[in-house]
Amino acid sequence: MRDNRTMITSRDIAIRDARADDAAAILAIQRRAFAPAALRYADPALPPLVERVDEVERDIVGQSVLVAEDADGSVVGSVRGRLQYGCVHVGRLVVEPTAQRRGVATRLMRELEARFPDAERFELFTGGMNEPGMGLYLKLGYRETRRERLSDLLELVHMSKAADPDDHGQCDEGA
Repeated sequence: MRDNRTMITSRDIAIRDARADDAAAILAIQRRAFAPAALRYADPALPPLVERVDEVERDIVGQSVLVAEDADGSVVGSVRGRLQYGCVHVGRLVVEPTAQRRGVATRLMRELEARFPDAERFELFTGGMNEPGMGLYLKLGYRETRRERLSDLLELVHMSKAADPDDHGQCDEGA
């Protein structure tokens, strides 16, 4: 984990494909990054908090999983993407809390999108009280498509970004 006194900027990081041996680091960052959400939504069993290392390893093999590394080679962030029927389902964008608000998430998202040049659309969801996350996604061109209430406190905000700016549809989930 990074020393709080050391400042990371997006220029200090490199984005690369995740390897199986990154799974534990990704999971540790994920748990630290989602801990405030567990308090906000009064739910310590949010899926990112109960995910296991073997599940992260499986995603590394079966999806596009990217990591952000700092100058020392430490993993400070990650994002996942899975292409299905022309749509990239984006998930688990996480950044080490001490490295947040420094452009790491933006770099990860832009690189993930660049990895899928033939995608028709990118879709994701985030918690309705995740204002920084929603702000980031809006800045990157995503727009809200619907909301889904899961509990009194937790509402998921589904967001989408078309590869073609004139396309305002949603992903086809297949036949």
